[in-house]
Amino acid sequence: KNNQLDGIQNRYDYSDKGIRFLKYKQVYQSGTEIESYEYYPNKILKQHNKLNGVCNGFYENGQKFEEFTLVNGIYQGKYTYWYKSGKLLEQGQMIDNEKNGEWLEYNEDGTIKAKQMYDLGKRLPTEEEKEAELDRVKQLEEEEVKNAEVLKSRRQKSVLDELKSSYQLDLQIIARNYKNGAYKPTIYDAFDKIKNQVLKYIEYDDVT
Repeated sequence: KNNQLDGIQNRYDYSDKGIRFLKYKQVYQSGTEIESYEYYPNKILKQHNKLNGVCNGFYENGQKFEEFTLVNGIYQGKYTYWYKSGKLLEQGQMIDNEKNGEWLEYNEDGTIKAKQMYDLGKRLPTEEEKEAELDRVKQLEEEEVKNAEVLKSRRQKSVLDELKSSYQLDLQIIARNYKNGAYKPTIYDAFDKIKNQVLKYIEYDDVT
């Protein structure tokens, strides 16, 4: 009608056994699909959708597995899933095709399996995930402190080794000069130099 689909349109397919069956039945109004039906090869209804209204999906045994509402083809309101047994599987709210608010997933015995919060499709972290992230950050901070202490200890050892080497060299020079009669050494000749180097190291370490 006016080059636009209008009324009922049927589409057929063949099963694995070669049996022809009605797969889709679509209802059009002025070129717009306002309702559709999809079937299993055993003629059981698989999916019934409406442009506006409550829609349902079914298992091959005829048991309903989902129910939701479309408004102008957009998911709005409560969305529910079921197990094949008919027990509740998952339930939550949709806003403009996005999960929103609290979604609950259930075990088949009716107990809650998981609880998840959404903000217009964005999954929000659970309390357990928040705690795990805090623990991870704390562990990283502790590792950083530990690594800094190791580096500081290595730096101190390197400086002390250098001072020790310098001290031993000074003692050798003092002993040699004393033997040659260059001057009369005192025990503080080497210590004064070491003290100055240590003070310089301490000042550097305080700054860093």
